[in-house]
Amino acid sequence: MERGEPTRDVNADVDIEGSFSGYQRDRVFYNPDGPAERRYFEAGWLFGLDGEHDGRCTVPVDVDGDGDLDLALLSLQGLRLFENRAAPARFARLRLMSGRSFAGALGAIVRLTAAGMTHSDHAKVLDGFQSQVPTDLHFGLGEADDVERVRVEWPSGAVEVWEDLPADRLIVLTEGESEARVEELPRWPGVARARREATAEQAWAAWSPDDDGAAAAVVRWVRAPKAGEPLTVPEDLAALAREFPEVSWTLVMPAGTEPAACERARETAPVGFAFVLADERTRALTFGHSQVAVPDSTFVLRGGSLRRAFYRPTKPEELAPLLASLRDEDPYPQLLVWTARRRLEADLFEESLALFEEAAALDGSLATAHEGAGRALLGLGRTAEAEAAYLAAVAADGDYAPGHVNLGIVRTQAGRFAEALAPLWEALRIQGEYAPTLLAFGEAAVHAGRPTEALDAFLRAARSEPENTAAHLLAGKLLGQLGRYDQACESLQRAVELDPENEEARKALELSTRLAAGDG
Repeated sequence: MERGEPTRDVNADVDIEGSFSGYQRDRVFYNPDGPAERRYFEAGWLFGLDGEHDGRCTVPVDVDGDGDLDLALLSLQGLRLFENRAAPARFARLRLMSGRSFAGALGAIVRLTAAGMTHSDHAKVLDGFQSQVPTDLHFGLGEADDVERVRVEWPSGAVEVWEDLPADRLIVLTEGESEARVEELPRWPGVARARREATAEQAWAAWSPDDDGAAAAVVRWVRAPKAGEPLTVPEDLAALAREFPEVSWTLVMPAGTEPAACERARETAPVGFAFVLADERTRALTFGHSQVAVPDSTFVLRGGSLRRAFYRPTKPEELAPLLASLRDEDPYPQLLVWTARRRLEADLFEESLALFEEAAALDGSLATAHEGAGRALLGLGRTAEAEAAYLAAVAADGDYAPGHVNLGIVRTQAGRFAEALAPLWEALRIQGEYAPTLLAFGEAAVHAGRPTEALDAFLRAARSEPENTAAHLLAGKLLGQLGRYDQACESLQRAVELDPENEEARKALELSTRLAAGDG
């Protein structure tokens, strides 16, 4: 950026299969004896935290506001949240303020004493590789009923002490104020806990119940019936289905279920229910989690997105408030776009188009939704409609370069080369000297009979990306067509140096060399 060069995501076109680190499992070192002893055991497998993803950073954070620290882990495969389900213990949560913000407190040293033991920490925003941590400081108090004393050494040099503070609260300490402000921790409503995985959309794209028009979809693994017993809809789900008729319900039967029992179950299932047999596709709904779907595991989805996963028996009082909250929830347009793009990557053009169009209907100013719809329409061979979608994208946001680029490309593909130049030129106004767009403009200009503009675009592309073989090749070929053989040889020689195996560049260089020497 400092040199004014265009930036790009070098991983955007790389579809990584497997693991960068050879499937090394995560490790957790656990001290069962407390601070009196320093014996640590590798116990990641015991706590279910020994994932084989490519982890990059971990952050302890109280996600649900219950007073204990959960774990957020970012890997190359996405974000994972691990809920702390240990027995409750006493704690203190400190928030330091200097003036009206945390910034002046950054670096403050805190010493907290409870039950005769002193703990220390410092105010920070970074801790560990690529990790931003919560600015509130968390202290575990064991069985202590209160905080005896907090001593803060502020960056300004001031030292202040607060005494007799309550446990299990958020305590706000402001430099220069003798009274602490004590608040309850903000908690998540209800009893449902989120277990969202980054691969949810991919798994849902691979297998999806019929939830057309449904406000949500509930998928539950059911127990295998005993010999002679029929497969039926569990009564708790039947009651919920009566309360939430807009929800679609899918029951996944064990792989060994007799086919005849499956057929009878499908025939007798109430409206809104579907029975499917467990297979590789349904197992994908565990979303790569180390836990597996056991009988009575329940997944709740909406709009192609996993909302909750319960890897245990689930009570109606847990599902009812969740389904009620989804009933009136408007879809988030950007999430629909993100989900649609995953479908598009899997060549699921019809599904992605429906999601892009839904996002555009919710927010007509969302250029990404219109442009995505255009790409899906192209995949379906509906070129005229794709062009209209790209026009809608640039109308929604005149500075959205992908909309202009794709509009120019679709017109080029239709043979309307002169019409393609205007949107491609507009994209260059936004992007600057971006070689792929310059090359697209140059090729359209050649076919439009405007060789001078085409040559200018090819040469600019070669200057902006000196290692771009296509830029040197196209510039060289056009220079040759214009009779400027010496310059053509220079460009083509560079193309051959960059890609010695490029047969087209080698033949063009040979011809230009002969013409430059007068050997017609």
